[in-house]
Amino acid sequence: MPERLKHTEKTFNFLTDEELFDQFHSKNNHKAFELLYERYAHLMYGVCMKYLQDKDESKDAMMSVMEQLIANPSSEKIKSFTSFIYKLTSNKCLDILKKKRNQAEMMKNWSFNEKYFPDFMESEHLNRLNRERVGQAIQQLKPEQAACIRLFYLRNFTYQEIVAETGFSAKQVKSHLQNGKRKLTQLISKF
Repeated sequence: MPERLKHTEKTFNFLTDEELFDQFHSKNNHKAFELLYERYAHLMYGVCMKYLQDKDESKDAMMSVMEQLIANPSSEKIKSFTSFIYKLTSNKCLDILKKKRNQAEMMKNWSFNEKYFPDFMESEHLNRLNRERVGQAIQQLKPEQAACIRLFYLRNFTYQEIVAETGFSAKQVKSHLQNGKRKLTQLISKF
């Protein structure tokens, strides 16, 4: 290794975290960022594990924070890099947890509705209703709702099979089924 590079490397080792971060963003010095990564990777990973409790998710979150550090330098002067990186990492983990919680809540609500609201398409209910009336009511639905209702209730397709058949996303299929079911209940009750 050339003497000049060894000297630069030694100099970087004596810089504070804040100075290294400034060196990276002001002079695009990647060695400064590598040193920051070496100093903080284990701490960031620890914070991610504390929040996410999953190795792969923690590694992904940590890399996302690193990418954020590379792409978006802080607009304000960093007084404590340790506090800054902790805050950035914990906020990233909280965002991930919030998204997961929102998805879980959506699925929980869907499951609750499916479980506790009587299904108008169950066989005993179908036997009580005239199939012709059900067919007329389905025709009054929006085309995408009608397609999903027919495939799910009349042809016993799974969500994944409906996705493959129609090209709708899984979310769209659930939405079309839920909205179609609600509308169909209203239409049938008018007969």
